[in-house]
Amino acid sequence: LCRRALGSADRLSPGLAIHVALQVAHALDHAHRAQDEDGRPLGIVHRDVSPSNVLLSWDGDVKLSDFGIALAANRVERTQGQGAKGKLDYMAPEQALQGTVDQRADVFALGCMVHALVTGSSPVQDLTSFTRMAMGEELQLSEALSPALATVVARAVRRAPEQRYGSAADMAGALSDIIGEALPGDGRAVLRSWLANHRGDGPSPDRPGVLDGLLDVQLLLQTEGAEGRSFTLRGPDGRAPVAV
Repeated sequence: LCRRALGSADRLSPGLAIHVALQVAHALDHAHRAQDEDGRPLGIVHRDVSPSNVLLSWDGDVKLSDFGIALAANRVERTQGQGAKGKLDYMAPEQALQGTVDQRADVFALGCMVHALVTGSSPVQDLTSFTRMAMGEELQLSEALSPALATVVARAVRRAPEQRYGSAADMAGALSDIIGEALPGDGRAVLRSWLANHRGDGPSPDRPGVLDGLLDVQLLLQTEGAEGRSFTLRGPDGRAPVAV
């Protein structure tokens, strides 16, 4: 999504940007509410929500990818001395300063992302803007945002986590309230049309790219025992997908 959506010529319309952000908010809500087999919350935080980690299919589907640095409550991880993980342009201050991180850090990143999709850049534009925020100032938003979207983004990117939306579901609700005016009709169909106009030399249904095959795979349980479970991947044609 990053290369197309942030380019001045190919940028998504504000309505489509809201649609994409809304789908990502739903994906985050699903991850944040995930539980283990005993019903205990996993405490998943993505920690790297950004345009480069949002995938769009030719059918208009929106998928959040790359949970590689996601943090879960039952995952032991020591980051001291390794630096904060993620992209500074989309990183909540508590994450960048290696403080306590919860799902509201992903809400912050999503607010930065929808700002970038509409304007071409995150409100955390550089180290100066981040430093000012870390010292107590709120981020300055672009005047290119509509008043309704600016209200949503402003709350999402508040410096203090307790002043943001309490969950991705809450932010999804706020985006749902404003999308009707910004994008009448079926957002998925509009996105599919936008993608069709920007195929260029990229993959198509008749000429799929490597990622198309990787995304259409099945995760099959192979063995299960006291030592844990092992899985195998199977592609849509019954063969293993391309290894990367």
